[in-house]
Amino acid sequence: MNLSVVVEENVKMYMKNKGNIITISSFIVQGCCVVAEETDVSYKVPKDKTKYVIVEQDDLTIYIDKILRFKDDRVILSVSGFGPFKYIYAGELKRI
Repeated sequence: MNLSVVVEENVKMYMKNKGNIITISSFIVQGCCVVAEETDVSYKVPKDKTKYVIVEQDDLTIYIDKILRFKDDRVILSVSGFGPFKYIYAGELKRI
């Protein structure tokens, strides 16, 4: 997997308080008749690093789940929310 990672400036500022680890994992949302894949972002090293692509960029270590597919092989990291409800969003997930 040859991924391009775009880290927006607001992510760099946000991560100064969180450390330098970002892990992007697959998260399956299942409803009564629909199954959807989303991303789950955490701020710790994954238990099994072999399941992740490791990208070192902008003083961050970013672990990206190998099963995730992104549009044009590019993931865009941005900050969403406000105040204590801020979080990092991994955009451009390719949906089937």
